[in-house]
Amino acid sequence: FLPTSITLVQSGDHVLNSYDEQISNFTESNFSKEDNNVDILTGTRVIEVGEKEVTLMNKATCEKYKVPYGMCVWSTGVSPRELTQKMMQSFQNQKRGRALLTDSYLRAKGAEGIFALGDCSTIEQSKMIEKAEELFKKADVNGDGQLSLEEFNVLIEQAKKEYPQVCLFFNKALKSLDKFFAEMDTSGDQKLDLDEFKHMLCTLDSQLKSLPATAQVAHNKESI
Repeated sequence: FLPTSITLVQSGDHVLNSYDEQISNFTESNFSKEDNNVDILTGTRVIEVGEKEVTLMNKATCEKYKVPYGMCVWSTGVSPRELTQKMMQSFQNQKRGRALLTDSYLRAKGAEGIFALGDCSTIEQSKMIEKAEELFKKADVNGDGQLSLEEFNVLIEQAKKEYPQVCLFFNKALKSLDKFFAEMDTSGDQKLDLDEFKHMLCTLDSQLKSLPATAQVAHNKESI
């Protein structure tokens, strides 16, 4: 066989950026191995596909350049099929988005006994701020109306199992729990009151993103 190489062009900062971050990182790590001959170009946009070469543009610098090819495989976004659109309209608790909402077990929201996975669906993400008072009360073990650093640490470790945005935040921010606690403690009293706690939850919820409902993502979400 003749030696081959693959150039993967991705407009976003990472491949599979609609999936969980651990899946994206795992894929990039494997593709980047020297013996795979895969060159990943992130932050790059396809401007034109010619007969023998593709014109690309670096989104950061706006620099354009050409890459020759023997075979070009084009893969872009998808839109819901007519059947999916009808199901979204007929099921209760479905937002009018681009995919069927499912829970973490791939069960379609508002439709008993129906499962959905793949491009037709997306896993519904839970916002921590919606359960702010419940989470605060559970974490406030001594009932003093404030959270100590110790109580905060226990809460975060428990939340990682249910809320993927917690892991996403700390993976990206590269912050220790102590440092994050100090940043959220705007009063400087080494405690978090309910208002500071709610601000902290909004910060964590900012990492929420739509996840495609595949078995791999659902398992990863449950076991983070």
